[in-house]
Amino acid sequence: MSDETPVRSFRRTDKPAKFDVVAAYKKLATAIPKKPQLLCPELPGCETFVEDNFRQSSLELIEHANAIIAQYSTRLTLRQLYYQFVARGIIPNSQREYSRLGDLVSRGRNNGRIPWDTIEDRTRKLQGQRCYDDSIAEYLSTVQFDYHEDPWTGQAFRAEVWIEKDALVGVIERVCSDWHVPYFSCRGYVSDSAAYAAAQRLKLAVVLSCSIWVITIQVEFR
Repeated sequence: MSDETPVRSFRRTDKPAKFDVVAAYKKLATAIPKKPQLLCPELPGCETFVEDNFRQSSLELIEHANAIIAQYSTRLTLRQLYYQFVARGIIPNSQREYSRLGDLVSRGRNNGRIPWDTIEDRTRKLQGQRCYDDSIAEYLSTVQFDYHEDPWTGQAFRAEVWIEKDALVGVIERVCSDWHVPYFSCRGYVSDSAAYAAAQRLKLAVVLSCSIWVITIQVEFR
C-alpha cells in the first residue's frame, strides 16, 4: 500500500457490539400517539376494491400501521410491520396475532385505508429476462448506476453483517448499502451451503492478507 492510499481507522473490540433492534423500535414508538388521527382514505396510493366495516379498535390498528409505515422511505414486508407492532407493545408476540394483523392489513388495503405501495411481498416476484427495445444506449443508461468501486480494497479487514431474521433485513439494508458492507440473512439458522460459502470468503481473505469481521445481530421479543 502506498503512502498516498487513505486508510480508514476502526476501533476494534473483543466482541462486536450487539445492536438492540427492539430498543430502537421502542424509542421510535414514542413519536406515535396512542390514538392517532385518521389518515385514510386521504393517503396517496390508496385504492378501494372491497367495501368493509371496521370496528373502532381495528381502525386504530390500521392507523398505527400507517404511522409506522410513514417513518420509512422504503416499503415494508408484513412481518417487518408485525415486529414493529410487537416492539411497540401494541400487540403481543404470537402466531395468532401475526395472522390477525395480516388479515387486517389485507382488508385495510382492499378497503382503501392502507396504500398499496407501502407493503411488499419479497417472496413472490415475476422473473424473466429484461429486454431493451430501442438501442444499446438505453441499456447503457440503466447499467451506469450499477458500477461501484470497492472501497475495501487494500484495507486490513472487511466487514459483513449477518442478521438472524430475513424479515428484518430492511433494518440494516440502507446503512449497509451506504457503507458498502455486504449483509446476509440467516433466516433462522445458517445452512451448510451458506456456511461453506462464508468459509470460502474467509479463505480468500487470508490469501489477500486481510481478515473478515462478521457482525451478528440477534433480535429477541419478550
